[in-house]
Amino acid sequence: MSVSRHDAFICYAREDSESADRLYNNLKKAGLNPWLDKKNIRGGQNWKNAIKDGIKNNRYFIPLLSTKSVRKRGYSHKELKYALDILDEYPPNTVFIIPVRLDKCNIPYEKLSDIQFIDMFPRARWSKGVKEILQSMEINPQVSLEKRRPRDESVKLEGHQDIFTKKPVDYTHESKSRTIEKEPKKPSFNSMSKLLQEGNVKEFNRLREKFPNYTIYLTEANLSGKNLYRANLSGVNLLRANLSHAVLTEADLSNANLSGAFLLGVHLNDANLAGANLTDADLTQANLLDTNLTRATLFNANLTDANLYRTDLSSANLVSAILVRARLEDTNFSFSTLRNIKEYEGVKCDNCDFNNTIINNQELVNFLKSTNAKNVPGVTDD
Repeated sequence: MSVSRHDAFICYAREDSESADRLYNNLKKAGLNPWLDKKNIRGGQNWKNAIKDGIKNNRYFIPLLSTKSVRKRGYSHKELKYALDILDEYPPNTVFIIPVRLDKCNIPYEKLSDIQFIDMFPRARWSKGVKEILQSMEINPQVSLEKRRPRDESVKLEGHQDIFTKKPVDYTHESKSRTIEKEPKKPSFNSMSKLLQEGNVKEFNRLREKFPNYTIYLTEANLSGKNLYRANLSGVNLLRANLSHAVLTEADLSNANLSGAFLLGVHLNDANLAGANLTDADLTQANLLDTNLTRATLFNANLTDANLYRTDLSSANLVSAILVRARLEDTNFSFSTLRNIKEYEGVKCDNCDFNNTIINNQELVNFLKSTNAKNVPGVTDD
């Protein structure tokens, strides 16, 4: 990707420094790139500016709340208020702030109290709390957070005797006579990723059909240039995946998580992306001809030079999306949201339908009315 972003900004008070370090190490161990002031602010930097940039450039904000941090004055409150302001830029139901309680403290600020928090106490609950944080970030929580002693499943039966005959008991006959029906073993995420790497879409789809309720995590997978024609990727977590120049023609990506994905020049014509999350995705030069993007979230997505001819974007969220030189001819924007669209130079939108579309930019409305677009609405006040 063109910009390397951190995953989670850890906000804490000085009294909770030890907990912040521990969470930082847990997230690093899970393969993430967390942001912590003592780890990421370099000597000579303006620390206030570095913190603001850190909050803006992180996908998630994790405030560590404790009785001491909530009651005392400190810069952590400024960080939290700044993050709450940024939260307004995200579409509804998008997770950005993940509040974490270190003890039984009150949640400060009414706006923050509306967000579900995660408890990391008592101490024995810490590992479970980390897994809940990863789940909130839509990251595979099946990571080893604590070193565990391997379980010895071998059972020694030597020396066991029948209490009447005093002869050794043979347990093997009984065990062999039993028929134990085991559930079919689910494939690992690595094996599923390997199938896509090899272009074995047929086997991948077969396993998806065999385990329909199995959520697959392919976070940061590198599938650049792969032929995934008609792949069943419905509901798959492809967070920050590299799919540049991949062929996904007629693929099913409905409800998939493609947040932060790199989709430069990808072929998605006739694909199903209904309800998909494409927040912060880079779709520069992407081919989305006749693609279904109904109810999709394209918040802050980059659609520069993308081909969306005859694409269905009804009820989609395109807040702050970049539409420079995008081809939007015959595209359906009915009931979609185009708030804060500021970059749309050279866009082509002949015969686009903007019925009941929400737009809060008068200049954009005037531009659309100067084209052959249909049902262009007036400006909607914020």
